[in-house]
Amino acid sequence: MKITFFSLVLMLVFAGQTVHAQLIVDDFKTGGFVAEHSTTGYKDIVKQGASILGKFRFVRLQINDNVFKQKMQVSVQPETGALVASIGYKLPQKVELKYGVDAKGANVPLNLNVSKFSKLNIEFEGLRPTNFNVVVFSTVDRSQYSENLEESVDSRVVSIPLTDFVANKTGPGFSLSDIDYIVFVMQPIGYLLCNDFAIKKIWFE
Repeated sequence: MKITFFSLVLMLVFAGQTVHAQLIVDDFKTGGFVAEHSTTGYKDIVKQGASILGKFRFVRLQINDNVFKQKMQVSVQPETGALVASIGYKLPQKVELKYGVDAKGANVPLNLNVSKFSKLNIEFEGLRPTNFNVVVFSTVDRSQYSENLEESVDSRVVSIPLTDFVANKTGPGFSLSDIDYIVFVMQPIGYLLCNDFAIKKIWFE
């Protein structure tokens, strides 16, 4: 079969698109905010942005106890493209991100088909070990991935094979071709409980 120069160019273009195909969940370049929380309970923030999957990002700051009257601060800085969290001393807490919501934070299914992708990537850095969890909901079932991330001053990319979600699904209703909600939960590890971390980008590839 004769391959013309034009055909070769098209083949290279389509091959490049296949290799580099991405679906951005959040690059934190839109939906900026600064929030502080210091009381037992939770504080919710919902922000809209063009580069947010489903157009809205739900953030929950939760404190379970606060003996030393510390505070947690979480911000999204569009100019640097990062969600940054700074957590006070011995402050048992967690930061939760959720995609698949409306402007009020109510559930709105994404009905997302990610079956053509192979992994979920999170660009992360943190000054202390962090327990990192991802929960993916599909119709009536879900799947969860959990990993303890070591401290890393420099950015690192955590890549989760989508086959792990299939292997850990709670029931037959889970399907990568129909994802309704994606939830990320970050919490500290160790008795000091304090933590500082940043998430720069989340994407399917």
